[in-house]
Amino acid sequence: MSEVTRVYLVRHGETEWNQNRPGYCGWTDIALNAKGMAQAQALGRRFRDEKITAIICSDLARARVTGETIHAACPDAALGIDPRFRELNYGAWEGLTPEQLEVEDRDRFRSWKADPVHTPTPEGETLSQVMDRARPALKEWMIRRRGESIVIVSHKTTVRGLLCAALGIPLADYTRILQQNAAINELKFRGDSAHIALVNDTCHLPGDLCSPAI
Repeated sequence: MSEVTRVYLVRHGETEWNQNRPGYCGWTDIALNAKGMAQAQALGRRFRDEKITAIICSDLARARVTGETIHAACPDAALGIDPRFRELNYGAWEGLTPEQLEVEDRDRFRSWKADPVHTPTPEGETLSQVMDRARPALKEWMIRRRGESIVIVSHKTTVRGLLCAALGIPLADYTRILQQNAAINELKFRGDSAHIALVNDTCHLPGDLCSPAI
């Protein structure tokens, strides 16, 4: 029987933008808020007794600090940064709300909402382009850490897209997968065959640390 590689896909902790929802946040480098730091610490406690060998983070602060906080509880694990796990780049739409875009850029916004897989955000990227960087990154880390248990700290859209790929469902259905801040998704791989053990798990978070699924 082939060995199992366990991958934990983790969404970063909460930021002020997540809490107040002022608009789209992709590559804007927003820090964790106090609740997000507490969520990251809870993640560390969750993984403390697991045999985690590597923690790989997006380079954006909200994911990187979440990963570093997990690493503090799992100091024997290697810590790596991989910008290919960044969030979708919203380009000129960063910080803008859907309501604003309905007024200021309605036609392009509606086209993107209808087909985000192939329609880029202005000065940004398509969802397909996100997967063109994130899927090879995941495969490379799995090859490097075959048979081990690794944590990848990323972002809502990127995690959703990777779950779509693992489940074999259309990428266009990514919004049907809920992802709360600091949620854990567990994938078990035998070769390229993926089995999903957990999706959007927040059992490690006390009730006052749970963020809404947005």
